[in-house]
Amino acid sequence: MRSSIKQKRSRKGAILIATLGLILLMTILVVEFLKLSFSELKRLSLEADQDELRAYAYSSLEITLAVLAEIKTLDGGLFTPAQGWGTPLAYAAVEFPEDIKVQVRIEDLSGKVPLSLRTDPTILNTFFEKLGFSSSDANTLTDSLLDWVDEDDNARLNGAESSYYERKDPPYKPTNEPLTNYEELHYIQGFEELFFDENSVPNEAFAKLKDNTTLAGTGPINVNTASPIVLEVLEDVANIDRQSILDKREQYANGSINASEAMLKSNKDLNLAVQEGTSKEKPFYGFNSTLLKVNIRAYHGDNLFELNTLLEASASSASKDKKNNQKSSNKSTNNTSEDAQNKPNAKSSTFTILKLVENAPLD
Repeated sequence: MRSSIKQKRSRKGAILIATLGLILLMTILVVEFLKLSFSELKRLSLEADQDELRAYAYSSLEITLAVLAEIKTLDGGLFTPAQGWGTPLAYAAVEFPEDIKVQVRIEDLSGKVPLSLRTDPTILNTFFEKLGFSSSDANTLTDSLLDWVDEDDNARLNGAESSYYERKDPPYKPTNEPLTNYEELHYIQGFEELFFDENSVPNEAFAKLKDNTTLAGTGPINVNTASPIVLEVLEDVANIDRQSILDKREQYANGSINASEAMLKSNKDLNLAVQEGTSKEKPFYGFNSTLLKVNIRAYHGDNLFELNTLLEASASSASKDKKNNQKSSNKSTNNTSEDAQNKPNAKSSTFTILKLVENAPLD
């Protein structure tokens, strides 16, 4: 009798343990299911948030293009952000919902030294000297850079071509095409020693180089937006009065003159004539903002959508006849890059969108 009671109790205990184990298992499964459901809901929420921010970013790009076009028409060209295009959303008096924040930053690449095959070697040589390098080093940097991007295999006096780079360990060859990023400079003769440390980390000189140059432009350099060091270069090669330009900028900054007075539109505004022999053959400098880098950031809390665009604008319409303006308009319509294809309203009758990327830098 007692044995039968013990067996019944043992069976009940086993059933209870099995039941508790099943409950524990079900609890674990429910918790995991809730975790997966929460993660999926969060993912869908972020995707929806990204779509909304993307729409705000592209709307801001449309507004920016409209502001640039309006100012260009009213003033006869884009010369300086002081015209109002430096803050396009404020110019257009755009308001967004309280929980949405949009920032538009426009950088005029026309005011930088172009690291291009079309850049006059005098500009490059002088720029490298202004960075603090010797005349000998400047010659090496200039010739080596031009050899790296040109199509032939003929080394310049202080440059280097395949025969030099094939002796490296491991060996390699020049790309013989325009630079696509600044890190590529590390492989070019002269740059590897002067702009990078022994661990191939960019140094202070590299930072100055990147701040004052562009890989996208070809010149001439816009004196309205050129940095002090670039103005020094132009002072040496084109005889412009660097200090008078900086003084005018300071006067505008402290309110002594208005935006119209701050704009430089011709040599007459510089109170000088173009250096003899350079006015037609070598236009070292100009007055128009023809290449603009537009960075748009749309925020909702910690969520961010970023849009980067490279815009090309034609020169001042005031200096062109109707026929040339028509050619510029045709170019703007037909030459949009593949990166800008299939984007909302990527084409503009006033500007060419050379490149457009989402959530990634341009270079």
